[in-house]
Amino acid sequence: MCKCYAFHFKHSAVFDMLDMTPTALTSVTVVLRERPNVAGLAHVHNAISFFLDGSVEIPLARACKVGSLALLDRIWESSDPALRHSSRWSLCNFRRTDRHYYKAQFAESIAVAAKLGDLDAVRWLFQHFRGCAAPPNLVETVASAGHLRILQFLLEYGRHAQIYRSEAVESIDGNDYASNAIVWGGKDIEAAAKAGHGEIVRWLYEQVRGVERDFSRVMVYTVRQGDLPLVQWILANVYRDMPQLSPPSLIDAARGGHLHIVKWLVEQNMLENLDECVHSAAANGFFSVIVWLLERDLGRGAFRSLHLAAINGHLEITQYLHAKGMTDYCRTWTPESC
Repeated sequence: MCKCYAFHFKHSAVFDMLDMTPTALTSVTVVLRERPNVAGLAHVHNAISFFLDGSVEIPLARACKVGSLALLDRIWESSDPALRHSSRWSLCNFRRTDRHYYKAQFAESIAVAAKLGDLDAVRWLFQHFRGCAAPPNLVETVASAGHLRILQFLLEYGRHAQIYRSEAVESIDGNDYASNAIVWGGKDIEAAAKAGHGEIVRWLYEQVRGVERDFSRVMVYTVRQGDLPLVQWILANVYRDMPQLSPPSLIDAARGGHLHIVKWLVEQNMLENLDECVHSAAANGFFSVIVWLLERDLGRGAFRSLHLAAINGHLEITQYLHAKGMTDYCRTWTPESC
């Protein structure tokens, strides 16, 4: 009698967990085929699977890094609130019952899955979570990573939100909390431009309107990326609506060595800061930009260019500028500094 009681006391937590255990592991099912006397006992399958399988304790955000929907399903099934909870403390008991933990799981998991470009995992999260909010910078992160399909999904199935006191709150879609809140705007287009994703820049501007955005550095990053078609598109579309924005800069084009943009800007008579343009090209070692400008008598006042080329180790440019007589600035420096 005592032995029976001791056995029950020791293993009660285990049998409590059996009601929560998802489908038995395939490996367990295969092994038990060789044991006909227990092969038909479902609770034995579940008990062994429970002891062998630690996946149900993995946080969802970590599971999203694996790229397995089967793993996500198994973790989710293990925390079904309709099943009897274990007497043992476990995060499984809170995944779907504690509202704060529920929302935190979604925010952390959607950030991981979306950044990785895992559309299947993102779709899975939207199917299993409702009324949650993604991190405010999610769209910026996805745009920077270049995952257009993820952005398209978020726009179609999420509800628009704005930032208020560092939290994502509803702003466009009324009081429909059946979906999950996604913050658009801010620096999302800037992030795409900085990473060189011109298609996403266009898509965000055309498809997600009526949100506050910071365009102050969008053109800067576009020019530095050397994307002339996008520069022209921004001028024709974004600048039409916001003419107060700063024009594309020769300095940014020269900094990246983008001679084709330098030529185009000169053709458009955008000739501001020509001297600084030459300085930038000299400091960064773009010989072709310097030659093209100086042969057209553009930037002849850029006397710091020889010094900048020299201190940055660009010998060919230094020799060329010296031959062109661009030495006035260097005369004010010691030989060591030049």
